[in-house]
Amino acid sequence: MTSPRIEVVSASGFSLEELTALFNRGFEGYVFPVKATVDVLAQRLRTEDVDLAASKVGRMDGQPAGLALLARRGCRSRLAAMGVAPEARRHGLGRLMVEALVAEARSRHGAGDRELRLEVFEANFPAPELYTRLGFAPHRRLVGRTCLHPRTLMAKLELHDTPVWTRATSFEAADLPWQLEPETLATLGAPARVACLEGQAWALIYGTSSEMLVLRGLFVAPAQRRQGLATRLLGALAAMHPGHALHFPPLLPEAMAAEFFQCAGFQVDAMNQVEMCLPFS
Repeated sequence: MTSPRIEVVSASGFSLEELTALFNRGFEGYVFPVKATVDVLAQRLRTEDVDLAASKVGRMDGQPAGLALLARRGCRSRLAAMGVAPEARRHGLGRLMVEALVAEARSRHGAGDRELRLEVFEANFPAPELYTRLGFAPHRRLVGRTCLHPRTLMAKLELHDTPVWTRATSFEAADLPWQLEPETLATLGAPARVACLEGQAWALIYGTSSEMLVLRGLFVAPAQRRQGLATRLLGALAAMHPGHALHFPPLLPEAMAAEFFQCAGFQVDAMNQVEMCLPFS
């Protein structure tokens, strides 16, 4: 049987509708359901600073069959998503797309690129092996945390648009995953919003479902920490959404505020990620 012809081209030549369809095909049968609309993918490209000119579409026998999205900020880059359509898997298309991204990132090293990062779910067994073979090494574990029965507390909260998050957190430098960086969170659109307690504690609300209030961040001004503000803020959010669990997606560095979350009744979720890094020396 003749081997299929595979090639990699820039994603910039494809419409957003085509990229959305390719994204959804690439994540069929993934470790958890993933399906984007055109608007959802457009927001992700914007908030995560995805560079379509540097991103890749993989073709098999001339037909688009894979997508690798590359985000860039200054001298850093990140593989934001990579998927291959079911009919094109096990032909090396994913490896070819990532190799192309790595080669171009290395070629930009003289212009400032110093590393390429990605996140991969622990349950997505083949993917970590591929990335390891291409030179990526584990950097840290990213966990989700959920409190199924949060304690409610009465406190008055102010609700703001998401740019408030950047103004509140910009004075404290932290090594955060790409999706938790202020540049990402500040540009989230509705329904995301920021809840503020006494002008000293902030929570970024990402959205709600029938069962959960999904949060992307929790921040207390350094001078006001260890005074119970974060606990009161979470309690006030629970009071505003009775019957809802409080949930942080698997984006939190495992060691970050681990003791606080444990004391607040949060459990580590079963589905977690590994952040991997390929530095350019």
